[in-house]
Amino acid sequence: MKTVGILLIPGATLLSGCAGTMSNPLPPYETVVAKCKALEGPSEAGVKPPKLVEKGKDVRGLIFGSGGYACVRATITAEGKLTEPEVLVTNNKSYADAFVKSLAGYVYEPARKDGAPVLSKVVLTGWWSDAGLPMSTSGETATAKPGQGP
Repeated sequence: MKTVGILLIPGATLLSGCAGTMSNPLPPYETVVAKCKALEGPSEAGVKPPKLVEKGKDVRGLIFGSGGYACVRATITAEGKLTEPEVLVTNNKSYADAFVKSLAGYVYEPARKDGAPVLSKVVLTGWWSDAGLPMSTSGETATAKPGQGP
């Protein structure tokens, strides 16, 4: 009987501790896009923003779990390559890491100033839920539709 008590107390403690670790529900996509947009800062006058030409990997094959969101700042080079991704805000580090990996291979038509390609900073929004909701990515120029990947 003493052995049961020894096992019961740690088990009950573990379960009660897990009850408080439930993650917050995933905010609506529009709310997350607004949150990430607020991190962009003002755009430079006279600069035409970059335009997404080709998407990277599909994030769905990279993660399992309850999904999440991430705001990622990146540089678009004058050659149109996405570089230096930096997670600014996320509610799920695993999702954010997978989202950053999915950005590999993104190709942009670079930003232009007076017709010449220039380096630019963008903030991309990644949002995904495995609860039957569509996965989306948003940035200056891209929003994925359900089934298209980021």
